[in-house]
Amino acid sequence: QDAAVTAQVKVEELNRDITENVLKRYLPPMLIDEILEGDRKMNDSPKHLDVTIIFTDLVGFTSLSEKIGTQTIARLLNEYFTAMGDVIFDNGGTIDKFIGDAIMVMFGAPVESTPKIQARQASATALGMMAQLRILNKKWNEEGLPSLSMRIGIHRGPALVGNLGSDRRIDYTAIGSTVNRASRIETACVPGCVFMSDEVASLLPSDMYIVAGDFDLKGFHEKVTLYQLKRSNIIELNVSNIKNSG
Repeated sequence: QDAAVTAQVKVEELNRDITENVLKRYLPPMLIDEILEGDRKMNDSPKHLDVTIIFTDLVGFTSLSEKIGTQTIARLLNEYFTAMGDVIFDNGGTIDKFIGDAIMVMFGAPVESTPKIQARQASATALGMMAQLRILNKKWNEEGLPSLSMRIGIHRGPALVGNLGSDRRIDYTAIGSTVNRASRIETACVPGCVFMSDEVASLLPSDMYIVAGDFDLKGFHEKVTLYQLKRSNIIELNVSNIKNSG
């Protein structure tokens, strides 16, 4: 009986380790313990939530990958994703997915929050990611590698959020026009900048952004006014003081 109990304990520990190692790749650390302790679930049916979405993309990465070796490319990507993941988690974001060298980030799920909190979290994340890329570029330049630029697009609105997939493979993700528009904004963005929609900019202090211009976004019939997040005037925010600010 003691052997059976010991075996059961080992199985439970293994399951917890596997679960934790998977979750920590996508979720802020503060959520993982809640999930493991059963205080929060991520297996609910998909539902419509108000979320803020970030899309990022590395400019010129494809051409760079053709010039340097596979091992170097893999190392650069791992360094990049690690640095970006730290910024995302520090600001309460959830990594929806990696798409090549692109990243999709979600705010407002699985922990629901107000639009204002989401907008500030997303803004702090975007600028933090840009700052981390500058640090990485300095390191890579010292190794004789060229600098990379990043585009970031932010949009918020309703989306279908939850577990989507099959019995054999499932993702916790968001889908809908809000996600599509965030992706289009990123595509329209000038390299090295953060562009966002009016839905995001209207929730931020006016000195944090400037008008970037009117853009034709694929899939949308009329020009869309986009705003550029300013690097100089934003207060570096973390999760605690964002929440306190309401």
